[in-house]
Amino acid sequence: MKRSLVVSLPIAALGLLLAALPFRLLPVCAVGPGAAPMRCHWSGMMIAGFGATFLLMALLLFLFRNPGVRMGISAAAALLTITASMTPTRLIGMCSAPAMPCRTGTYPAAMVATALIAMACLFNILYLRHTSRRER
Repeated sequence: MKRSLVVSLPIAALGLLLAALPFRLLPVCAVGPGAAPMRCHWSGMMIAGFGATFLLMALLLFLFRNPGVRMGISAAAALLTITASMTPTRLIGMCSAPAMPCRTGTYPAAMVATALIAMACLFNILYLRHTSRRER
């Protein structure tokens, strides 16, 4: 129980942070009345969706006890961080101006959160491989 909580709790907290980041903590650029949403709005929507997905994956990591299943969830989450980090850079993008709030706040915080989630997942994969080899 404690071991699963050690990995799932940080991933859940970072997923919650990622979900709240673009619209609550460090909001992306505001959309004016009657104006079309900018690219950073859509990137923010995707980042929030990835955060909710990481939160659910952390719940699955906590609930499942089988090391193989936990390793698979961790591997999927680690690979998903690549897509999450590519959303504001390559897939959708952010505003062109470097001084915009999405560039100065949302983007760096999202990159740090996804990197920390990836590190937690990779740590869990290595830990589970180590313990499964020791049991053989």
